[in-house]
Amino acid sequence: MTFSILATPIVVRTNATDTSVVRQNQSTATNSVGVTSIYDLNKDGRVNATDTSIVRQNLLAAILQYFTVAATLQIDSLLYSA
Repeated sequence: MTFSILATPIVVRTNATDTSVVRQNQSTATNSVGVTSIYDLNKDGRVNATDTSIVRQNLLAAILQYFTVAATLQIDSLLYSA
């Protein structure tokens, strides 16, 4: 049997689109978001100027992510007995 798992590195960069998206999803104190919100970068329950500032401070920062492809299974020989 041969198992093969591939990991491909991909560089992701923060850009102006990220700033715009966070700004478009801002909330007020009465309209708070859950801690699972991808726009609430500091996880304080609100999307506000602080979150926008975090994105701006990281403009063009590179994030190296690894995407793992599902394992492939190659069976060299398979014997069944009945």
